[in-house]
Amino acid sequence: MELALILAIAAIRLAAAAMAFRLYRRTREIRFAIVTFVLMVSAIFPTVALVRPPQTFMLEWLPSAASGIAVLLTAVILVRTLTELTQALGEVREAHNVLEQRVEIRTAELRQANSALENEIHERKRAEAALRHSEAALKQNQAELQRLAGKLIVAQEDERRRLARELHDHLSQSLAALALELANVQRRAEGAPASTMTGLRRIEGSVHQLADDIHDMSRLLHPSILDDLGLEAAIRADCARFSDREGIGVQVLARNLPPQLPSDVALSLYRITQESLRNIAKHADADSVTVSIEGEDGQVRLTVEDSGCGFDLNRALENSGLGLISMSERVRLLNGSLRIDTQPGKGARIEVTAPVERRVYEQAASLVG
Repeated sequence: MELALILAIAAIRLAAAAMAFRLYRRTREIRFAIVTFVLMVSAIFPTVALVRPPQTFMLEWLPSAASGIAVLLTAVILVRTLTELTQALGEVREAHNVLEQRVEIRTAELRQANSALENEIHERKRAEAALRHSEAALKQNQAELQRLAGKLIVAQEDERRRLARELHDHLSQSLAALALELANVQRRAEGAPASTMTGLRRIEGSVHQLADDIHDMSRLLHPSILDDLGLEAAIRADCARFSDREGIGVQVLARNLPPQLPSDVALSLYRITQESLRNIAKHADADSVTVSIEGEDGQVRLTVEDSGCGFDLNRALENSGLGLISMSERVRLLNGSLRIDTQPGKGARIEVTAPVERRVYEQAASLVG
């Protein structure tokens, strides 16, 4: 029984020594090495006494002393270790509290930032919605303005046609009747004083000049030649009058034109040619002009090119007058395209392309009234 107890104590101490040694290997602290050594010594002495009975007082005393020292050292080291573990645990808890506080502060900051971001996103979405609404309203207004501009052009052309017809049908006939009456007066006044005959001839000349002016005004309001002979003849006649009036040579080129152009296309191209020649006479300081009109692939292309001083296109677009606006609007009504190529000192070239299948003026005219 005593032998089994001694062996059990020795085994327990060896197991404790093994545990202390593992702690030493893990932490490399000298205290665990000392505990390992003392526990091994305290485990060895009782087993030695079993093999070789003690002969002296020293052999009887050493096992008990070793056991006592081992227990004491083990207790001291365990108490110190527990104290250090308690301190470490306190430090860990304190660090954990600090970390939790930092996490709470950071969470609050993130929550505040997230709230600010959500508000910003909401404001941005509201601004985008307002912008989309404004853009839609702007597009609607632009469409309405374009529709009104189209109606205005149609109404303007209708009014010009009416005035031209009235000038031709009423004033021209009245002036013709007046000229006949003056001729009768001159025949009846034969033998009258020379001053009277001179006054009658002067009145007759004024009547003829007035008739020519009314004819020119009627042609400017609405060229009957455009309806009677077509676009090419109207452009050639207008270019001839421009050349005689301004002293600028004009070359007219025409090819592959359809036999019958839609009235809206013919009238728009004629008006654009008029406006181009007016701008050349007013601004270009040119000595030659080329006007070409040709049909190709269901389209008709008008080109007016001069040898003048040219101009700054960007500045002209920024300060565009009614002429350029009218040209652009007429082209838009035809579903066509307008291109202007110019540079200061290098002349200008205006090119208009329009489909011949369209009847846009007739469509727009149906909206008038």
